Amino acid sequence: MEAVVDQSIAQNRLNMILLSAFAALALLLASIGIYGVQAYAVRQRTREVGIRVAMGAQPAEVFRLIISQGLRLATTGMVIGLAASFGLTRLMASQLYGLSATIRGRS
Repeated sequence: MEAVVDQSIAQNRLNMILLSAFAALALLLASIGIYGVQAYAVRQRTREVGIRVAMGAQPAEVFRLIISQGLRLATTGMVIGLAASFGLTRLMASQLYGLSATIRGRS
């Protein structure tokens, strides 16, 4: 009986393993991308940070400046990405017959 059950869920198990692997890869690529953008933004402001520290800025203020800029960049990217994904979902639904743009429960 265990073999029958294992065989019946084998396809679902494989699909979930592949989905998890691709999700982990996407998360890794997104993290590397965010790190790269943040590192580039900080590199562009190295002189400004040096001047701020020389003028007496506290390390916490400089840290807050860098983090707020990074959060602004990440938020902008998320908003653009979400808008693009909704738009492309609608476009794909209009191009493919029988495909819904939203997830509907099975009845």
